[in-house]
Amino acid sequence: MAVSKKERRNKWLIVVIGTIILVALYIFLVNRDTKKAEQEDLAEQVQNVIGTDLEIDYPSTPREVIIKYNEIIACYYENKLDDDTIKKIMAQQRVLFDQELLEQNPIDSQLKDLKEELLDYQKNNRKFITSAVAKSSSVTYWSKDDRDYASIIATYTLKDSEVTKTYERYILRKDDQEKWRILGWQMTSPTDLDK
Repeated sequence: MAVSKKERRNKWLIVVIGTIILVALYIFLVNRDTKKAEQEDLAEQVQNVIGTDLEIDYPSTPREVIIKYNEIIACYYENKLDDDTIKKIMAQQRVLFDQELLEQNPIDSQLKDLKEELLDYQKNNRKFITSAVAKSSSVTYWSKDDRDYASIIATYTLKDSEVTKTYERYILRKDDQEKWRILGWQMTSPTDLDK
């Protein structure tokens, strides 16, 4: 029995539509699993930051301090956090700060400023893409008034309506326990990377 052209066309149409549905379903499931895995990774990152005892496992070099600092601040911007979690992350961040910086930034003021910044960040649909810290060989060291200082640059890439790179020069100072603590930072330019 011969199959008409119309029946053949209908069968091919069913096969094509079925294939499209299967491909769309596959893409949906893969994206859902990827997003779920990313959320689990971010939650794990937050738990790792909160669970680290920085007094025992403190970074030993200026570069390692800024790497740790970047891990901490990434938690703020890559996650939607409740107030309690923000406070725990901030407590870890403040361990890296020099006493002078802590005195200039009381925790209540820092928390208020951070919440405003996070709100602005979300309102403008910004996304924290990545951070990078200059090589150890680019750290500048000096002494002043019997205190040791260091300077290093970190790069931050953000995305809102366009991709933006910013550069921060961090100043660190050794404390009485010989630990490098963040004394402050300021915006700088990419040309300073080679200095």
